Amino acid sequence: MAQPFDTSRFEFHGEPFPVAQQVGILASTTPGRPAFSVSSAGQLAYRTGGDAKSQLAWFDRAGKEIGRLGQPEEQFNPSISPDQKRVAIARRDRQGQTDIWLLELGRDASTRLTFNPAADDVPVWSPDGSRLAFTSIRDGIGIGLYAKASDGSSDEELLLKLNTGGFPRSWSSDGRFLLYDVLAPRTASDIWALPFEGDRKPIPVLQTGPSEDLGQFSPDGPDRRRLQ
Repeated sequence: MAQPFDTSRFEFHGEPFPVAQQVGILASTTPGRPAFSVSSAGQLAYRTGGDAKSQLAWFDRAGKEIGRLGQPEEQFNPSISPDQKRVAIARRDRQGQTDIWLLELGRDASTRLTFNPAADDVPVWSPDGSRLAFTSIRDGIGIGLYAKASDGSSDEELLLKLNTGGFPRSWSSDGRFLLYDVLAPRTASDIWALPFEGDRKPIPVLQTGPSEDLGQFSPDGPDRRRLQ
């Protein structure tokens, strides 16, 4: 849609009108963001499609597709379990609800893990595969980091309430820390670590002027002295 805008008075005028129909969605964003851009000369570029369905596929190191998993779905942020037998993924249904699903690699079947009406996204496996951390926006709490048993046997646990947006990114191999990024008003995005022992007070890892996110622990685990 488009609507005339008065740049001197900073206000809209006139009625909104449609510009393009069936615009595609960027599957990597939650909620999905329309895939379009407008040039300074007024030209509109957009991708058609109307939905954000994507197909999970396996590729070898040469870039050749060697297999597919499941059917095309509106899904994003896949994460393979430590034993490489399951894939956790955020999937959005026709009603717009986003939940965490588990795909069984051996039999190509999927089961739903979370059922809250809020959007659940960015699943991250614990090192033993017994739990999944994810981000969600819940009534009365706002944005938070949560964890749930990967077999669905326990209720979701609130790990940390976030005043602004944030996502879990990496669980340390020793199970002691969860690395996450969080939106910050002055530094755009910072990386923090949440300890699972002691007072469980979050530890800042990177807080600089540039935006930092998508942090990952190395396979040999964190150096606790450096994190503190």
